[in-house]
Amino acid sequence: MHLADIRPIEVRRSGLKMWLMSLAGIPLVVLGVDVLRSRRIIGFFQNLIWPNGNPEVLEARDHIWAAALIVVGLIIALYGVIELINPRPAIYADTLGIHVRLGHPLAKASLIPWDELDDIGAEDLDDEGDAVPVLWLSVLEPSRLPAHPWGARWLDTKTIAVLASDWEKAPAPVGMEIAQAALTVAGIKRTDSSVVT
Repeated sequence: MHLADIRPIEVRRSGLKMWLMSLAGIPLVVLGVDVLRSRRIIGFFQNLIWPNGNPEVLEARDHIWAAALIVVGLIIALYGVIELINPRPAIYADTLGIHVRLGHPLAKASLIPWDELDDIGAEDLDDEGDAVPVLWLSVLEPSRLPAHPWGARWLDTKTIAVLASDWEKAPAPVGMEIAQAALTVAGIKRTDSSVVT
């Protein structure tokens, strides 16, 4: 077996969760436009609360908040739609190593070469009382990875936990697949180095 024979492992974000995220941006845009334009929705709620007239008038800061709602809503909706149309893997393992998206949404994936992977596993981390599934990677060269990752957190100086709650697969079988691939790569490299010597 050669390195070229290794089957790539790829995990994408869940299509349903990306769709729901893009839908979550729409109410923000609608409310922002309503405050800036017709005020039908806001006016309806104002009439429910103050049937004899509204004692409060919208101020300039309310228009700033409305514009911010529109921008944030559009960013959320567009990101969700882009991930649906052109989904990029959250984690990808190939002959070079493990590629993990740890930066902002437009950043390239960070590469962890196979010979720098020390250990891998999956577990549920406690996040303010909620169990969050993660895939943790113990690396020999943590300087290759961002100090402040997006969608992950450092557990210690060499172990990073990648949040997997929005993945299409559970992190435990993914971790087992990647661990098996790492063992296969190590065996191939050992065989290749013994043939050379």
